[in-house]
Amino acid sequence: PMTLDTEANNNSNKKTRDVSVSFSSFVVCLFFLVSCSLATTTTPQRPNIVVFLADDLGYGDVGFSFAQLKAASRQNTSDPNEPLSLRTDRGWATPNIDSLIAQQGQVLQNAYAASPICTPSRTGLLTGRLPVRSGMTSSHPSYRVFLSPAQPGGLPQNETTIAEILRDQGGYATALIGKWHLGHGAPSSTDELKGWVSSSGQNETGGTYLPTRVGGFDTFYGMPMTNVQSCGFERNLISRETDWKPLFIIRRMLPPPSRPYLIPLLNQWNPSNFFSLLVPPYLLLIFIPLLTLYLIIPSFRLRYKSFFFQIFLPSLLFFILAIAFLQIAVWFVFQYTLLSANACLLYRNESLVEQPLQLETLTARFTIEAESFIRKQHHQQKPFFLLFAFDKVHTALAVLRNHSGIAGDHQHLSKPHNVSFGDCVHELDWSIGRIMEVLRELELDQDGKTMIWFTSDNGPFLEEFEEGGSSGSQLDIETNSTVHPLRGGKGQTWEGGVRVPTAVRWSGVIPSLPLSRPNSFVFSHLDILPSILAATNISAPSDVHLDGYNVLPRLIDPSSDGKKTGEQRDFLYYYCGTSVTAIRDERWKVHWETAIWDEGLQHCPSRVICGCSASEVNKHDPPLLFDLLKDPSESSPISPSDPSFSSIVRRFEEARAAHQHTVVTVKNQLESLPRPW
Repeated sequence: PMTLDTEANNNSNKKTRDVSVSFSSFVVCLFFLVSCSLATTTTPQRPNIVVFLADDLGYGDVGFSFAQLKAASRQNTSDPNEPLSLRTDRGWATPNIDSLIAQQGQVLQNAYAASPICTPSRTGLLTGRLPVRSGMTSSHPSYRVFLSPAQPGGLPQNETTIAEILRDQGGYATALIGKWHLGHGAPSSTDELKGWVSSSGQNETGGTYLPTRVGGFDTFYGMPMTNVQSCGFERNLISRETDWKPLFIIRRMLPPPSRPYLIPLLNQWNPSNFFSLLVPPYLLLIFIPLLTLYLIIPSFRLRYKSFFFQIFLPSLLFFILAIAFLQIAVWFVFQYTLLSANACLLYRNESLVEQPLQLETLTARFTIEAESFIRKQHHQQKPFFLLFAFDKVHTALAVLRNHSGIAGDHQHLSKPHNVSFGDCVHELDWSIGRIMEVLRELELDQDGKTMIWFTSDNGPFLEEFEEGGSSGSQLDIETNSTVHPLRGGKGQTWEGGVRVPTAVRWSGVIPSLPLSRPNSFVFSHLDILPSILAATNISAPSDVHLDGYNVLPRLIDPSSDGKKTGEQRDFLYYYCGTSVTAIRDERWKVHWETAIWDEGLQHCPSRVICGCSASEVNKHDPPLLFDLLKDPSESSPISPSDPSFSSIVRRFEEARAAHQHTVVTVKNQLESLPRPW
């Protein structure tokens, strides 16, 4: 039998065990709370933001754009997540873009750039506002983009960018790696555009409109202008070391017997030298004294009334002055526009570090810089915004040597450097893969830590033919069978010029969708800014008129209707320059103006790129009406005699007029000549 003493001892032991268990529970809870606290301090409260922005990459230049087409053509469709072995219509693959961003996020099938050409498009993406509101677009054929670092304009100081908001209100570190192209402005020294370095060995500070001055970026490593042929292997446009292309053509046209006599004279014709084109020096020694006498001494001219003094000398004077004027024009164009390698600048923050830049290694250097920025901010436990604006796939084409030939599309190459468009797509994909690997290594690609966007600034540069991209194709949404090639390209408001490949990933927040079933609501680059602000819980400035919408609810719940959240546009406005040339809603699209193409083409190689001025467009009255759900290729306009035509067009015209009343005329930043001074 249990005694009272035994029972007392048992009770005492039980109390001791209870205390022990309670203490252990307390320690476990304390450890859990401390762990949670440490986790909170090491994980940014706001997500990091990475935006990959390609240059001139068409809708058909990435693999994920073809997932829906290939899924529809497969015989076995039992598994919608089955790998599709995606390749573009020209045969190359983009595995990193497809698998690391698109497949683990969402493809936005109806995604549009803010403009069909780079300067206004980039303005819209960064500000969330139509570029016409800031004067960063033009219909003038010579001023659609910034053509020289010596132009005085740029993104206005009073414009607010996504980088500026994130930095000032969210405490983000902000960086732009790559292409800016929103203005350079007056440098502190005119010698800067010639690569001048001060006696102290330091480059002079840069222009007024660099991204660290007006864009809200703490860090800039990249090009204030853009990549053009004179930056790459065709630097012989102005180089003294190699043939100047027009001269080479002229020399080939000379009759062989005349070449020994005329070629030495032509060799003195070099646009990089201001005085070389006038006439050879020995001719000046002969004719200038005679011209001086003829012009200064009237009696001399009256005394010798011969053919030589009355006709030949005045004609010679006119000829020399005309050539002098031509030389000034040629010198100006080839010295202070994008035809000059001097315009191929590489900056670190506000210091010029390379001129002309070395294009072959540029993407690799951008990639290393982006990796370093991410690691630095992670080490400092600071949220970051990285805009990685590639120079790919804008011409001139150039890649690292070990990336040349990988794409296997070299059969039509006309260039001696053996670099294809596919090689550039491969290097773009390689670079994105490197950045995604860094995010994975630092565990920043999971649990809502980093929001990642991939897109392009506009459609493909079709005027470059095999060195340009593809506008791609889309399925008939209603039948999910008929393939419709998209029409037009860069510079145009046809679908091929403004519909761009776009995907977004935010692991742990935005659900992934099968590549074969993309999110199909109408999306614009203008929506990136308000959506990022919603993701970071930062309020948009109350004094700024945004044209974009927060589409985050439609990404988090792809089945949701934007009308329920109040964040859905009724119309998307297509601008060509400063004019609204087309409008679409969820189904219909109306064109009032379309580009005049070269015969037999859907682009304008005779004019470098299709324009927006009155002489470069077809005006449609009545306008063209297309059903984009059935006809995304815009090949079969609805007949004006259709019963629904008038009511649909009237609704669009009313929307156009109402929208134009909201646009206030501001100073145009593009329409100004370069100023060497």
